Amino acid sequence: MPCFIELLREGMRKHAAKTALEYEDEAITYGELELRAKSVAAILQEMGLARGDRAVLYTCEKLPFIICHLGVLMAGGASLPLNPDFTRPEMEYFLKDSGARFVFATGDEARIIQSLLSVCREVKAVIDPLEVIKTDKAHHFRSPEIAPDDPALFLYSSGTTGEPKGAVHTHSNLAASLLALKDCWRFDPEDVLLHSLPLFHIHGLSFAAHLALITGTTMIMEKHFHPIRTLEKLQRATVFMFCADRNSRPTPPSAKG
Repeated sequence: MPCFIELLREGMRKHAAKTALEYEDEAITYGELELRAKSVAAILQEMGLARGDRAVLYTCEKLPFIICHLGVLMAGGASLPLNPDFTRPEMEYFLKDSGARFVFATGDEARIIQSLLSVCREVKAVIDPLEVIKTDKAHHFRSPEIAPDDPALFLYSSGTTGEPKGAVHTHSNLAASLLALKDCWRFDPEDVLLHSLPLFHIHGLSFAAHLALITGTTMIMEKHFHPIRTLEKLQRATVFMFCADRNSRPTPPSAKG
């Protein structure tokens, strides 16, 4: 079974000139996405990220999230996405339980993490995802050795019967599930995915974004589901993945600027 990272590299190389991601007013090709992820990976390597080190993604900024997530994987680390609505006590638990060494956070989320550094001593660095994706260090990237059984993704359970428990997804786990879904859902490079899901759970991150990236699909990523704007963009899509949340209500006419 191949590694997920191998599928990702193959997809980026094969579709380098094709649009991988559209977000707000920005369109990014597979080649550009690879360079931006490698730049983040190079920074993590300079900071001392070791094979299998956990890196937390604690931000609602979706474009920096996906670029930093891919950078963690390319550097040989394991990505740990967390809900940006998690509170300080919840984040203390996740940081201590996971032993995370790096955290991507900005704004209020970064302030929560900074307040925890005295008790979560394994955290080595807090990185601003909005700033790190502006860097150009891809030429410093060193491709690490990544084995099929190396951890790629940590996801926590909901904790309905106790404390949340971290589930480890290896590179071979991700590859196997994604290849099966690719065959079942018949994804191909001609598809256009309208993606309105959060990125901090398995469906939005892996079954949607990962699957699109290894297939060569163009992904239109929305900040969140919006009944008017999303319907307009749906006309371009062949696949639609979404959830309606508290942010999905239309703006009242009186509040429009």
